Amino acid sequence: MVWTGETLLGLATVWWRDANPGGAAALLAAARGRFALAGDRERECCVLALLARARLEAGDPRGARTALAAQTRLEARAPRAWRGSPRLRHLALAARAVVARAGGDIRGARRSLERAAREAERLAARILDEHWRATFWGEWGWPHRELAALELTRGRVAAAFEALEGGRGRALLGPTSRGRRAAAHGPRLPRRVRAWAAARMAGERGRAIRAGAAAAAPAAPASPVPGALARSLEARPPAAIRAAALRRALPADHLLLDYLIHADTLQLIAARREGFTGRTRLLSTARLSRLVHALLFDLRGAAFRPAAERGVTASLRDALTELAAGVLWPALAGAPLPRALAVMPVGPLTRVPWAALPLPDGRLVCEAMDLTVLPGLRLGLARPRRAPRDLARAGGDPPLVVASDAGELENVGPETRAVLQAFPEARLLSGPEATAGRLLELCRRAPWIHFAGHGIFRADAPQHSGLRLADRWVLAGELADMSLRARWITLSACQTARALVEPGEEWFGLARALLLAGARRVLAAQWDVADEAAARLMAGTYGRLRNSATLPGALRGAQAEAARSGIHPLEWAGFVLLGSPLPAPGDLDRSDPQIPAVPDEHLV
Repeated sequence: MVWTGETLLGLATVWWRDANPGGAAALLAAARGRFALAGDRERECCVLALLARARLEAGDPRGARTALAAQTRLEARAPRAWRGSPRLRHLALAARAVVARAGGDIRGARRSLERAAREAERLAARILDEHWRATFWGEWGWPHRELAALELTRGRVAAAFEALEGGRGRALLGPTSRGRRAAAHGPRLPRRVRAWAAARMAGERGRAIRAGAAAAAPAAPASPVPGALARSLEARPPAAIRAAALRRALPADHLLLDYLIHADTLQLIAARREGFTGRTRLLSTARLSRLVHALLFDLRGAAFRPAAERGVTASLRDALTELAAGVLWPALAGAPLPRALAVMPVGPLTRVPWAALPLPDGRLVCEAMDLTVLPGLRLGLARPRRAPRDLARAGGDPPLVVASDAGELENVGPETRAVLQAFPEARLLSGPEATAGRLLELCRRAPWIHFAGHGIFRADAPQHSGLRLADRWVLAGELADMSLRARWITLSACQTARALVEPGEEWFGLARALLLAGARRVLAAQWDVADEAAARLMAGTYGRLRNSATLPGALRGAQAEAARSGIHPLEWAGFVLLGSPLPAPGDLDRSDPQIPAVPDEHLV
């Protein structure tokens, strides 16, 4: 019965995410019946809390209040052993919050959401990464997003920013946390904590199997967490992102855009040195999806035409302008254009070629400002254990250039020669020597890395996305477990910036794996890029780097030149720089009194 109930719960989650809360409510009601027959009162209480939210979203406030009242009565009669279940507390508080808000009790809703967010973080701290989503019975970060949206409507934008970021980046802390992850979130979990967590999860799985075999027998409550282990685990949720510290760390001419989706509407928080501003209604998610789909369809269509016949059509120009007017221009209104823009996209925005969006004055983003896309602020703010400026004193290895053409890409050779012409001190790994073993050996100490070759993204298994070497593919899972010192890594290969975006705004793919391993920035491609076009853009980027340009400035200059030359955006707008929103060492003169010196650890 428990297994059947969990299956119904999973189907309800799918229907709910597909904008069918009524169908989800029916499945949740059926799941409740299965848990009741199995005698699993903790799961029954949890599913009642979810049912209250689903019914409210489906336009049935009376049904929502009825489900919440049933959950409260059932919990009041519960044994103390499971009444304090972190999962139940998290879900029940979230349900009370949405019912209170629907009834106009804003203060009560805020209070319940704040408590739900804290309970979610305590629950997350008890769960190993590979299990945490299933154990939540919902989306990690949901109470945080609800609280952020509530604070935005009340004009408390800085509080909304902190609430939103508190629900992101959960999967950065895991059983193999070390290096950059450890620097951001504390030391690796103790061995006895990991052993206890694994045993607890095994017991949970066995509980479901046993309950399925003997439906009439009440399920025994899970053993409580030993006191010392509970304190150790609950002390380890990711540190909060501090709005005031981030604002002080942003240079005066930088703008950070943090997007969220709530109630089928795109919302925005914009951060500058001067403060935070918010927008509660930009576009509906349906309209946003249509705009992005139309834009990508037009871009893909150009791939079927010869390069000489490609041009920026009126439909493509209109799609770019309409999208920019909806998601970018509102953040730029009333203030001077920034010199640098950092974007944290969600939903369909993760596929947008931001560099090709027009500004209100007619210029493109790549013609006016440096651009960085953040696959999560917590990941972007994490720092390697050794700063890049220390590498020279430590006698680090030379930069690494990898040419892996697989006998198919004729422009890999010219591209890597252009990189070596700009930086002759770099080490070249090419031909049969460009093996996975040599790459993994040499990349650990390289101050920067350039890879030219084949890449692949797997949406079904992002950890198996990879780079093709002479002997085999190197996968994202391998790279994430390394400890890198690279200031940047360029992946001049198809689909290397693609990612699976999961609840909690986790980006799973190659670029995130390299950022987790310690790279400060990753330059990668959002889609398939022609061999010749990639080589041309990389030659322009590294030529500017040779002349002391920063990496964001060098990429911007190469893309702007391509745009002015009439080259189709398909050939240059797909390359994006992912990483930190703050200037890297060497990006700006740190002696400039306008740039505050904020220690990294004070941001969180």
